[in-house]
Amino acid sequence: MATSDLRYWRNSSNVTSSISVIDLTLITSHSINLTDLNQSTAYAYCVVAKDASGNSSVSSINFFTTLTPPPPPLSYSPWLNAQLTNYSGDGNLYYGEYPALTWTDQTVADYAVVWVGNDGTPSAENIFFQRFKSDGSLAGKTVKLTNHGYCTCITAFPPNIYWDGSQYKVGWIDMFDYGGEMRGYYTRRMALNPNGQIMYDAYNVSVSGQTGTFVGNIYDYYFYPSYNNGASLSVSAGKIYFNSQNVSNELVSTAPGSNSLPFLIWTGEHFAATWMNVQNNQPQLYFGVK
Repeated sequence: MATSDLRYWRNSSNVTSSISVIDLTLITSHSINLTDLNQSTAYAYCVVAKDASGNSSVSSINFFTTLTPPPPPLSYSPWLNAQLTNYSGDGNLYYGEYPALTWTDQTVADYAVVWVGNDGTPSAENIFFQRFKSDGSLAGKTVKLTNHGYCTCITAFPPNIYWDGSQYKVGWIDMFDYGGEMRGYYTRRMALNPNGQIMYDAYNVSVSGQTGTFVGNIYDYYFYPSYNNGASLSVSAGKIYFNSQNVSNELVSTAPGSNSLPFLIWTGEHFAATWMNVQNNQPQLYFGVK
């Protein structure tokens, strides 16, 4: 009968651990488990062997370094998907598109969205406003900010919105004045109180029309591109994906149909998004948060 001791220790320590192996027959290799090892640590080891007659020998000292375990997989809460509009009927008459989103510090409503759309008046596009909570449930009723009547052309271009701490500020490019007369392309700005009531409404400088969500400034209203903490949303094959430094192509939109026109913000704690979803030729607006 022969015995072997594997003795191992940290390079910076005099404390030695050992594991003994007893062989009844000749075995030239062993597989053993070492205990009490620290990660990313260098160890020295040697083997002390005794044969059946009690003769012993000591191997040379060798070294090994333990590995650093891989970090745990990143865990993200799933995106909430909530439907913000509930249009029915002919999709050519009832629709919402080009939504823009802002986050508030209120207790009644966590978010507010504005969009350009139609509520049944043929060939007329208006601007709409809706507050809602972080779970996607609506807070208050939808507010129609403009009252464009029947027309054969686009009457409002995609709006933008921000919360200044006490009011919602909304801006877009409009073609009609308060009385429904066509004016050309003018910037228009509104201020809404926390309940969504219009407190201020003004036309300003003449501009060229645009098809994207409004950015820039209208006097003291500053509509910068939405702050998203370096993340972005992309659209591929009718689906919306989230990308950031730690996440690649995470699916955002779980609703069936075709999804497009996403708008993303970062609240300091959560990413939130709104986008258009089309099913059966009916454009609706959706909201997601994670």
